[in-house]
Amino acid sequence: MGTIVVFLIFIWLAASYWDLKQRVSRLEKKFDVQTQHPLDTPLTKPSNLASPVIQAPPAFAPISQSSVAENSSVHIRDKVQRVAKEEDEFEFHFGSKIFTAVGLIAITFGLGFFLRYAFTHDLITEMMRVLLGFTGGFILLGLGWYTTQRYSLYGHMLTGGGLGLFYLSLYAAFNFYQLITQPVAFFGMTLITILGATLALWYDSLPLFAFSLFGGFATPFLLPTNINNPHALFIYIALLDFGILLISWKKTWPYLALGAFLATTLVYLSWFETFYTHAQFSVSFLYTSLFFIIFLSATLLNQFFRSDASREGDIILTLVVPALYFAVNLFEINLLYPDFDALFSILLGVLYGILALIFRLGDAKERFERFGIILFAVACVFFILAVPIQFERQWITIGWGAEALVLLLLGLRYHISVIRQFGYGAFALAAFQLMAFDLSASPSAPWFNDRMVAFAGSFLFFTFASIALALKQKDSAATLSSQEREEFAKAYSALVNMAYLAPLVVLSAEIFDFFDLHWLAFLWTAGGLIGSAGGLITRGVVLRVLGYSIFVLAGIRVLFLESFVPAASYVPFWNGRVGATLVFVGALGLYAALLSYYASRVSQIERANIGLALFISINGFLLWLLTIEIWDYFSKQLVGIKVNNTIQRIENMRLAAISIAWTLYAIVLLVIGIISTSKVARIASLLLFMIVVGKVFLIDTANLDDFYRFVSFISLGVVLLVSGFLYFRFKERILQFIASPQ
Repeated sequence: MGTIVVFLIFIWLAASYWDLKQRVSRLEKKFDVQTQHPLDTPLTKPSNLASPVIQAPPAFAPISQSSVAENSSVHIRDKVQRVAKEEDEFEFHFGSKIFTAVGLIAITFGLGFFLRYAFTHDLITEMMRVLLGFTGGFILLGLGWYTTQRYSLYGHMLTGGGLGLFYLSLYAAFNFYQLITQPVAFFGMTLITILGATLALWYDSLPLFAFSLFGGFATPFLLPTNINNPHALFIYIALLDFGILLISWKKTWPYLALGAFLATTLVYLSWFETFYTHAQFSVSFLYTSLFFIIFLSATLLNQFFRSDASREGDIILTLVVPALYFAVNLFEINLLYPDFDALFSILLGVLYGILALIFRLGDAKERFERFGIILFAVACVFFILAVPIQFERQWITIGWGAEALVLLLLGLRYHISVIRQFGYGAFALAAFQLMAFDLSASPSAPWFNDRMVAFAGSFLFFTFASIALALKQKDSAATLSSQEREEFAKAYSALVNMAYLAPLVVLSAEIFDFFDLHWLAFLWTAGGLIGSAGGLITRGVVLRVLGYSIFVLAGIRVLFLESFVPAASYVPFWNGRVGATLVFVGALGLYAALLSYYASRVSQIERANIGLALFISINGFLLWLLTIEIWDYFSKQLVGIKVNNTIQRIENMRLAAISIAWTLYAIVLLVIGIISTSKVARIASLLLFMIVVGKVFLIDTANLDDFYRFVSFISLGVVLLVSGFLYFRFKERILQFIASPQ
């Protein structure tokens, strides 16, 4: 023991000598910089040199060389001192903290080796070993108290080492030697924890208090009884928490309450893993609720009464405490009381909602604004979680949609951004549930089924929400910030798009499951028109793009999936293909008219490109329909005919009829182009004429007999002559249109 004391005294003397040496070194450096640096001497001008006197401009004051040198000297001296100070701080940190910590560790190992030697050779009895540990602890506490007056950190570390020896001595007395009972050891460790906390407060040392905190929470692990006694355990932990929270409220020590909460969680989880059964749910719920109330009260009291307190720890606690409390209890509530699991989530949401309103309606709204927003966020999370806990399948979607609408309306009414954000999140969850789960359902009957209920409800919520946002933008346009305007515009666009897609998707699913797929072409054509026209009228770019995409899908279906008609059931110009194509072309034409009417609502590039695409699509589909109808009409005539001459005659008629039809279509296009002064229509008619000429001269000449060649050439010649006459007849009108600025 004497060796230990001499060694500790040597460490203290060495630290004192090192500190004195550092002080002298810093003084010497400061003296050298101030007296020996050449720039510290002001620059003077030799007296034997004459210099002309130059009158300085009146707007500027003269600058002396001595002032320049003096400023440079001060700047360099400050830089040198700053570098020296950083080196001193690093050296002091390494020499004081690192050396002290390593020294304590070395002493601990040395004592361990010494004690192991003594134990091996039976030099020290078990009681003497424990007493030696306590003696060493008291010596370290005394040295810590003495050195704290001049070297606070060094003294605090010695004090922590003394408390550690106390803990280890009691642990050895109970666990290794059975010299004391578990209650006595538990009581002793509690006293050590209180002693450590008292010394930490006296020294104003957070590390020392954290060490005592660790010892207090480690006591149940150091002194296990293998007996389930949750009341004693959790009351002890609750008293620790209560004391720690009182101290954290008095001291501005950051994250102290958070550390206590994490330690409490570890103790509880250890008990839960070892002793918990369903029969102990009431005990578990009681003490988890007690811990929840303690830490929630701590954060609320800090926010109310400690305006200078650190807020980060409180914010983390506000988020973590309810999450763990909810997660720990929800599983057991769901197993034992399944009818109350959603109620548990709703009650927590109500609690945090009330707290958020209290903070928002308080006198110091600026001070509480951030914390109140966090409380609102927690409340919204619990309300959202209650929906999938309580409901199933389509009712989850409807519940989230209704909740999202309520949150959005509240956020708009009371100008609370966080509530609106959670409303948007709930809408996103509803949309995901709708498309990922409700859509894949397999109903047994059309129209009146769970899938339709989910989509109909979601459509109403999306629609009402988009209307609310539109009204808000219209009524409060002058008072909205740029950030709010951008937020509302994006949210409105997303909700309108979802309201547009929901009925289109569910009706497509109903047709796939219960009806003839032929109706998809009509549905998608109507959907494309509604989306494109709606986006045009409301200036919604995304909605227009969705409408164009649905138009493309409808066109693909009409062109490739509706084009085949069995020859046996074919009726010329009165079949599903003609109906689907004419409806599709009519929808394109109607949108073209709307695009012309609302031309100012889209860009010139979009108007030109979409207009050209519409013109090509309309005429392409009409020409394709005309061609395939002629082809199928004559194909039906070939059914059952086996005479080669008759087959050849019908095929000649088919080729000639197609040429005549294309020629007539070209002349109609030309007339329309002249009357409406449309250059695109006239160019299209000329291209079609060229195609017809190529077909007549290359295909018809090679495959038709003389009579049908006569018909093709005469028809083409007459039409071309009429077309040429029209160009001559309306030459001035055409030239005037070409010369116009538009």
